[in-house]
Amino acid sequence: MRTAMLLLFLVGACAGDEVDPSNDCAKVLYDSCATEHDCTTDASCRFFSDADFAACTQSCDANTPCPDGPDGMPATCNAQSVCQPVAPNGCRLVPGA
Repeated sequence: MRTAMLLLFLVGACAGDEVDPSNDCAKVLYDSCATEHDCTTDASCRFFSDADFAACTQSCDANTPCPDGPDGMPATCNAQSVCQPVAPNGCRLVPGA
């Protein structure tokens, strides 16, 4: 019985291990987002329904091309005149941060 309780305690202690914050989203262009607060003031959170993800983005047009995405691939200026990356940056979205 004591062994089982000790085992449960040790397993529970591991469940709260710290997550490496170096991979947290920085709220910059093409980072994952859920709300406007997840992006800096020069980027806005947009859900791309055709790609099924949300990312911080910026406006674009023929005179203002989109910066490359996180994978080095060019993002496209979509029909809503916002830059759409192939995928969001590979960062961890931290709600409320």
